[in-house]
Amino acid sequence: MLRPWPWTLHTPDAGSLYFETYDAALEKLKSLIAQGTKNIDVGLMQINWGWNGHRATAERLLLPADNIEIAAQILREHLNEYGGDRRRAVARYHSPRPERGLPYAASVLAIAEELRRSSAIQLALAE
Repeated sequence: MLRPWPWTLHTPDAGSLYFETYDAALEKLKSLIAQGTKNIDVGLMQINWGWNGHRATAERLLLPADNIEIAAQILREHLNEYGGDRRRAVARYHSPRPERGLPYAASVLAIAEELRRSSAIQLALAE
């Protein structure tokens, strides 16, 4: 079963890193930042520190509610920028380079559609 994990970091060098606790993830995140690493995707929504670290402290970016709220703000900004075009907004959320962002957006939107159609999800939302 796949499930989101809040204490996750990702860097190109180390790949995906999963931590048992918030404190362990925070310690590693602060260590990476202290080393000058900027390309770090943080938390549930994989918010990139280099592009969006100005939005919150490392501590806040690892808190699930704050991570999701900040991701929603970023996505809203991109939706506004692209006139409500979800494909382009999701692509830009992932990367400023269309050749990287557009395939990502296609994948995310396909998964979202599959979830929307799932009767189990529909039943859960109805309750």
